[in-house]
Amino acid sequence: MKRLFIIFILLFFASMSVINAQDNTSSLEDLYHALKTIDDLELRGVLSIQEALSQESYYLSQAESIIGEPVTRHELEAYLFANSADNWWRFISFVNIIWVFASIIIVLSVALLFVRYVVPLLKMIPMFVYEIIFYLACAGFIIGGLYVSAEAAQFVALPGVLGLAFTLTFSFGRRLKAKQEKILKGKRLKYDYIKNTVILENVILLVVWGLTAIVYESQLIGFLTVAVLVSTVTATRAIPAVLNSIGFENESISRELLVMSFLLLLTYIIMEVYDVVGIYWVFEVGVHWLGAYGYFAAVEWMASRWRKKQSPNAYIFWQIFAVLSGVLAIFVGQFFDVPALTEVGGTFLLIYILTKYFELPNWKQYWLWASLGLGILLYALALLINEFPQFFLFS
Repeated sequence: MKRLFIIFILLFFASMSVINAQDNTSSLEDLYHALKTIDDLELRGVLSIQEALSQESYYLSQAESIIGEPVTRHELEAYLFANSADNWWRFISFVNIIWVFASIIIVLSVALLFVRYVVPLLKMIPMFVYEIIFYLACAGFIIGGLYVSAEAAQFVALPGVLGLAFTLTFSFGRRLKAKQEKILKGKRLKYDYIKNTVILENVILLVVWGLTAIVYESQLIGFLTVAVLVSTVTATRAIPAVLNSIGFENESISRELLVMSFLLLLTYIIMEVYDVVGIYWVFEVGVHWLGAYGYFAAVEWMASRWRKKQSPNAYIFWQIFAVLSGVLAIFVGQFFDVPALTEVGGTFLLIYILTKYFELPNWKQYWLWASLGLGILLYALALLINEFPQFFLFS
């Protein structure tokens, strides 16, 4: 308490100096407004020129007594306007300082009281009660979107959509942890033991998010639904099983993502060629982004020189595969009139060319020539984009 009292006294004396400066500035502003009033009265003929000059001299003498030196009308205006940007401290007063200081004390005290008396009571409530509350809150947000405008509906439902993912993860994770401690006595569970739980969580999200996206016609929630679909397929480990059956023995997350994104890309192309609308419209953005961008990002990684554990033959194969993927994307996009696919394919080839240039050896040794070559390459690519903007994104 002694320290709080000392701080309070220091704040008091600091505020007194601020208040004094504030009073002076306020008085000068009053004089300025009085001079403006005299100008107005003179223009309307209420005051004569001599009377106006007399009153102006009077108010300028008042300003002199405040500032401490003679001041003209223009000097008074310059003084006030020059300091207007720094006058934020006019809002500071002794009462306001007390309010802020008191608010801080109240917040800290309430927080400490909450920790001391309320938290122990909350710990006595079973955890499943909190889970029920969280699930009800998520349902409230999702259903609450029905009672607002169509423009705001998806944003009202979004906290419930995201909250459901966190709540399910917490609920299933808590039970898996209990199972781990009971069966394995602290050892980690293998994926085979938790596979069904992960799949169940993803399926619940897939159904709830998908229905929510359709009801609110939200492409944002539809995008999340497509993402959780990819997660569900990943959880089943179906793609590695298929790849193993055709000769790919080593499991690779890059190869798995490549296959999944290709399936989404193929779906997007088919839907665009046959001009499918209706419910698909909600999920179109997710299918396009995760399909096209996911596929070409995976191809770029597979063709990278920095990817470890690949033979020279495999490296050459992925270069040919990458170039053919970009060229086919442009051809299919042009032939079937799918501009988005054409733009992605052209942009991918541009990025591919740049990455191959950076993969050239001895960059550190010949960095000056390499920088010159990079500048020439970028200049040429800029000319190409400017000449054929229909083949590139953001052009």
